[in-house]
Amino acid sequence: MIAGKDFVEAVIKAGHATTGEEIKLAAKLAAAALVSLGLLVLLREIVKRVHEVKPKAPEAEDEPLPPKSPRQQVLAAYPARGSTDDIIQRYNNGNDGVTYPRRADQFTPDSVYDSTAPAADQRTAINQLQSQLDSSGNPAWDDDKIDQILNSGSKFGTNDYSAGDNIYKIQNLGYNPDTPSPYILDQNGMNQLINQGYVDENLNVTNAAGVKQYLALPCYNMAQTIFQGQVTAPTTGVTSQINSASELFNLDNGAGGVDEGKLLMTGGGSQVSLPPSAVSFGK
Repeated sequence: MIAGKDFVEAVIKAGHATTGEEIKLAAKLAAAALVSLGLLVLLREIVKRVHEVKPKAPEAEDEPLPPKSPRQQVLAAYPARGSTDDIIQRYNNGNDGVTYPRRADQFTPDSVYDSTAPAADQRTAINQLQSQLDSSGNPAWDDDKIDQILNSGSKFGTNDYSAGDNIYKIQNLGYNPDTPSPYILDQNGMNQLINQGYVDENLNVTNAAGVKQYLALPCYNMAQTIFQGQVTAPTTGVTSQINSASELFNLDNGAGGVDEGKLLMTGGGSQVSLPPSAVSFGK
């Protein structure tokens, strides 16, 4: 209002002015009044905008989750019943709650072997296996065992071994390592297990489930210990890469019955078949 009054008075003075000085003075008063009016309008607009802005509501904080009960914590530590992780964990714990059906297809390697038309490397392996002898000088392996060896592996080859070379078996506690078996690890095979972290430098099994997966061990072999032996005379062994395999199992379902399942094993490790007459593990 004051700025408006000043502007009106400046206009009246300009109308009554008779000299140039009076006209200049009236113009200055009018300009000052206009500036005041402009600032007031601007200030009014700012005040208006301030009143239009609503204060921002504080953001709601996420409600913390209630702590898990002791029972929930225990359940979270176990994999789903019957899953591969569950079976592997049970395997590490001594096959807790797991049994194996007695069936011809209980353990099945993923074979690439056709006994009616063996591939060249398989034929070489067959010939070598047929020539291997036991400690009595008899053929070490019958036809069924040779077929089993061929079904369990692939990429067959031969390797010469010298007396004193280290060899290994992985088996259960209490096993007699001198029991003839065509499934042996040489130093290369053992180094693979060490590099995988399944066995330590002192030949202790640190991950039995990993060993089972890598060597595709059948159900009865719990991979509890390693037996070290030696080659006793120069000989030739049949080497192969271990195929993947699967085995059937029965799982105690906690309600007085069993659930049937199948565990898949990756394989990928290596094995060698040596003549029993040229190796010794001791007892």
